[in-house]
Amino acid sequence: MMQFYYQDFYAALPGFIGVDAVRKALATPSAVTAAGELPACPAPVMLRRRLTPLGKLVASALAAVQLRDEEPFVVASSWGDSGKSCQLVSEMTATGDVSPAGFTSSVHNAASGAAGIWLKNHAPAPAVSAGNFTTEAGLTESFLQLQTSESVVLVRAEAPLPDVWDHPAHERLPAVPYIWALRLTRQPSKAGFSLTPTATVGAAAVTDPLFSDLTFLLSDAQQWLHTEGERGWLWQK
Repeated sequence: MMQFYYQDFYAALPGFIGVDAVRKALATPSAVTAAGELPACPAPVMLRRRLTPLGKLVASALAAVQLRDEEPFVVASSWGDSGKSCQLVSEMTATGDVSPAGFTSSVHNAASGAAGIWLKNHAPAPAVSAGNFTTEAGLTESFLQLQTSESVVLVRAEAPLPDVWDHPAHERLPAVPYIWALRLTRQPSKAGFSLTPTATVGAAAVTDPLFSDLTFLLSDAQQWLHTEGERGWLWQK
C-alpha cells in the first residue's frame, strides 16, 4: 500500500477552470464540451510556440500549483501528444521528411522538459505512460520521488486521440482535454488517500468517459476499485 498526502490541488476542463468549477462540471457531464475555453498558458511567447496544446496545459498546471525551486514533478499521460505524432507521420508520407523541431515536441517527455527549462527547475521531471493505469503509474513514480524529496507535483494530462488513430483507447479517453495536478508531500495532512494493488477476477475495465480518477478525488466517495481484467488498484480515503 502507498499512502499519499496532498495539497495545492488544481484541475481544468474546457470551460471549467479550478477545482470548484470542475467539481460542478463533473456533476453535470453534459455541460463539458470541446467548445469551452482552456486555461491560458503563462509561459513566455517564444516557449509557447514550441509547446503543443497538451504541453501548454502542463505548463498552466505547474504555474497554478506554483512549482517550487528544485521540486520534482511527474507528468502522466496515457497517449501524450498523439496528434503531433500523427501530423509528423502525415508529413513524412507527403514529403519524405520530418521537421527536427516537430519531432522534438512529439516525444513523451517534451512537455516536462520544456516546462523545466522555463521554470529553471533542475529536479527530476519524469514522464510516464501506462494505458488504463497511467494515473496509478504517475502516483507510483511520485511515491518513489518522495523517498528523496519533501514534495513532488503530479500532473495528469490527457487529450482526445486523433480520429485517424484507430485504437480501442478511444473508448477510454474523454472527448475533451483535461488536466489536474496536486502537490504530494511527506508531511501528513487532512487531505490524503491510499493506493493498493489488488487482483480481480473477470472484472471489466473502468472506461468512464469523464475522468474516473478526478471524479473520485473530488467526490465524497471513500473508495474506488479501478480494474482491468485481473489487475486492479484500490483507492481509499
